[in-house]
Amino acid sequence: MIERHEQLEKVARIFNVPLDKEDWLLKSIRTLKNEDNLLELGQINSLFTFIDRNLSNVNNNCWKLIKELSSADDFIIFLRKIDIKNLDDHSDERLIQEDTISLLIQVKQFLFPLMDKETIADFLGALQDVIKKNSTLGEKIALCNNSNMALQKMYNNIYNTSNYSKVIKEKIKNAVTNGTYTFICDQKVDKCLVSLNYPSKDNIIYNLNEILDLRERALIIAKLKASGNNKIDDDAEMLKNVMNEFVAQVDIAQEISNVVSVLIQMGHFGYRKFEKQLHETEKMKEYLKFLKDELEKW
Repeated sequence: MIERHEQLEKVARIFNVPLDKEDWLLKSIRTLKNEDNLLELGQINSLFTFIDRNLSNVNNNCWKLIKELSSADDFIIFLRKIDIKNLDDHSDERLIQEDTISLLIQVKQFLFPLMDKETIADFLGALQDVIKKNSTLGEKIALCNNSNMALQKMYNNIYNTSNYSKVIKEKIKNAVTNGTYTFICDQKVDKCLVSLNYPSKDNIIYNLNEILDLRERALIIAKLKASGNNKIDDDAEMLKNVMNEFVAQVDIAQEISNVVSVLIQMGHFGYRKFEKQLHETEKMKEYLKFLKDELEKW
């Protein structure tokens, strides 16, 4: 019980809940930790009645979340100062996966109502409401806390490399509007390889790994733009749509590559020396349907 009270005190301070010497929580801690152990039975009964009156609605799930929060103080402090809208597309060299970003957004949204409550009672009431809405919040906090240093590094990198973020977005926009996917048979491994390029002064050609890296970043940007604000302006909505279209294009390109690889490995005569260039999402979808029909016929 002492441990739980101390965890609650720590969490209250993390969330800036005012505490003073006369607060029931601090009183309970002082009494429970009475070093002289001179409490009579009646006093003990009074103490536990007092504690029960203040904590009667706090169930085991609530205590579990309090425990998780108490060990995530550095992460919570970091969470307080970040603005979800500013979490762009930098994934710290892929240390932060898209699922972790999604968890960070969810945790921020669920914990926001707990900030700066006037009393412990108000804080506990808000905490119970949060648990009702998301019973697995403690596990999500634990996952984010495990990635705390990488998340903080990612956030700091965003502010220090804003030009980098703009470059990534431009690459993805160019890929969607002007990009061409090239599919070619590699006879050495009997497999279809895919690459992407678009008109530019550098004429860069992206291989599959680089395409997938851009896809991951596009997906993160789309998720963050969708959840950063309840009201998304036209530019943000357009950016989110572009990112989602790029993700769709890459998924179709991968599927085309897989189906052609199967046709090559099955010995289909039309794909022994194969090269195909595609752009625009709808044309890619049409060609994928054609390939699937070919596969069924063969």
